[in-house]
Amino acid sequence: MLYVEIIFDLFVLGLAGGLMLRARHHRLSFMWGLVVALLALQLLHDNLYWIMHTDAHAQQDHTELLSFSRMFKWFLFAQIIPLFPLASLRPGWLTPHRLIGLILPMGCVSLIALCYLKFNGYISPLYQASDILYFLNMLDVKVRLLFFIATILIPFFYFMLPFLPQWFPSQRKVTPLMRAYIGSSLILFILYIFFSLHATEWLFDLYGYAILIFPTLFTIACLRNKNPWSTPDLQNTEAKVVNYLNQRPVRPEIYTLHQQMTVYMTQEIPYTDCTYTIERLQEALHTTRPLLQEAIRYGGFSDFEEYIHFLRLTRYQQEVLQHPELPAQELMTRCGLSQ
Repeated sequence: MLYVEIIFDLFVLGLAGGLMLRARHHRLSFMWGLVVALLALQLLHDNLYWIMHTDAHAQQDHTELLSFSRMFKWFLFAQIIPLFPLASLRPGWLTPHRLIGLILPMGCVSLIALCYLKFNGYISPLYQASDILYFLNMLDVKVRLLFFIATILIPFFYFMLPFLPQWFPSQRKVTPLMRAYIGSSLILFILYIFFSLHATEWLFDLYGYAILIFPTLFTIACLRNKNPWSTPDLQNTEAKVVNYLNQRPVRPEIYTLHQQMTVYMTQEIPYTDCTYTIERLQEALHTTRPLLQEAIRYGGFSDFEEYIHFLRLTRYQQEVLQHPELPAQELMTRCGLSQ
C-alpha cells in the first residue's frame, strides 16, 4: 500500500513541478505549485520512513492521538491553503510581508509549544479517546489539545473570509471551483479531526490518499486556468469599481499608472487587435513590466491576459447592444475575440 502512495507522491511532485515551470510568470499558480510540491515531498519522506521503520514503535506512531509532529505538519499547510482564495479575490493583496504577518503569530505559538514538548521531558501516552480525558490534568495534554483547536479554528476563519464581503471586499466573483476547493478542504478538516482523536490504520491510509488527491485535482485546474478560484465580475458598475479601488492602499506611482492605463485603454482601444501583447502596452505607457503587472493586479486582475480578455468581453457586450443585426462571429472579431 505504501509503495502505491510513493508512486502517487512522485506523480504529484512531477505535476507540481510542471505547473511551476508553466506558470513561472503568474505568482498565484506558481505559489500553488510550490506548496503542492513541498506537500508531496513531505508525504514522500513520511512514506519512506514507514517503509524503513516497521518495528512496533513505528506502528504505534500511526495510532497516537494528538501527535504534535502530525499536527504541526498539518498546520504548516492548513494555514496556507485557505489564503489562495483570498489572494485570488484580491490580486496583489497577498504580499510577502502580509503572508509573514498572517503566519508569524501561530508560528510563534507553534515554536513555544514545540519547545515545551521538547524540553518538558514527558509526553503522555494517548492511544484512545479515553486517554485524553484520563490525562487531561497533565500540562502536555492541555498544550496539545489547545494547539489542536488552533489548527482548526484559524484556517477555518480564513476559509470564511471570501463569503464575508463586508470584511474582505472584492470586485471578483467566486467560481464554483472555489466552492469545491473550500468544500474539499472542509472534508480534509473532518478527516484530520477524526485522525487526531481516533487514529486507526484505515483512517491513516484514507487521510494519506485524500490529502494528495485534493491538491492533485486543483493542480490540474491551475494548469488549465491560471486563476481557477475567481473571475472578474462583468456586472460591476463603474461606481462599485471606483469605491473598491479607493479602499485599497497602493503606492502613488501604481495608482497613477493604473489611471493612465485605464485612460489609454478606453481612448485607444488597442485590445481589439487579437495579437496585442503586454510588451506593446508597456511601450505605450513608457513603464516597466513589474510596475505594469502591479497596476493590473491593483485593478483586480490576475495578469495581463485576464485583463485583456475582460476588456474584450465588455466591448463585445456593448457591440451586441449597438449592432444586434451583425452576426456573433463578426462582433467577436471586431472585439479581438477571434482566437
